[in-house]
Amino acid sequence: MTTVFSVNSEERGMALDDFLVKHLSLSKKNVKKLLDQAGCLVNGRAERMGKRPLFAGDKIEVQQQEGEKQKAFDPTRIIYEEEGFLLYDKPVGITVDQELLQAISPKGWSLIHRLDRETSGLLLIAKNEATRQIFQNLFEKKMVKKRYLAWIEGTNIPPTGHLLTRIGKDTPLGGRPRYKVTNNPTDQTAETEWEVVKKEPHKTLLALYPITGRTHQLRVHMAHLGYPILGDSLYHPKGTASSSRLLLHAESLSFPHPFTGRPLSLYSRLEKELTIFRS
Repeated sequence: MTTVFSVNSEERGMALDDFLVKHLSLSKKNVKKLLDQAGCLVNGRAERMGKRPLFAGDKIEVQQQEGEKQKAFDPTRIIYEEEGFLLYDKPVGITVDQELLQAISPKGWSLIHRLDRETSGLLLIAKNEATRQIFQNLFEKKMVKKRYLAWIEGTNIPPTGHLLTRIGKDTPLGGRPRYKVTNNPTDQTAETEWEVVKKEPHKTLLALYPITGRTHQLRVHMAHLGYPILGDSLYHPKGTASSSRLLLHAESLSFPHPFTGRPLSLYSRLEKELTIFRS
């Protein structure tokens, strides 16, 4: 099984082994084994150096033995499709690249952006390299607008807000990588806007708008503000009893059509367990 990745601008400078740990849900030990066996190609060449820095636009191909049959893909979750791209409504609990992309197509399609395993909602997938490059350019110019819905703990958050910080690595929890707000000038900037949708006793429904796309950005920012997302076992483990899952959903994507330029806005079909998000 071959999985194809494209390094985006936010991942520029990341070490290859960290990139593979992030996107394959493998341990560092297994990533090293993969590299030693020449199981990873960078821009068409086998790469064995885990600390090799990556550049935006690098093409990463990972060759792995076929594991369990993929049961994650549901064709009814394709909510929009054209010749060059499609949008897929990802359920909770699916590791995006490893479990999903290959199940959708064995043709070397690539993800334009990614969602955490614990997050549900819209994924944008390119069917060819030309379309991928167009979308990557749109993301870099901040012409792709993403809207998430999230239930957070607490009700005192301002009706609207904007947060601009730096985000860097934190101490892992249970072997899972974590991130935190830092003052380190070498860490990447992360920018989020929000608005309150509605309030209920002890919790608030937010619309979140990530201006940048850092790993765990929305989860880190909300936890930093003191309003963690409900069900977040990584950034708010004491609050997970309030929900059996992370209450974060990628509701919509808006962008100019990659070929015609016309405005296009597409919306997720909320899962049954996410009817709580309906106003």
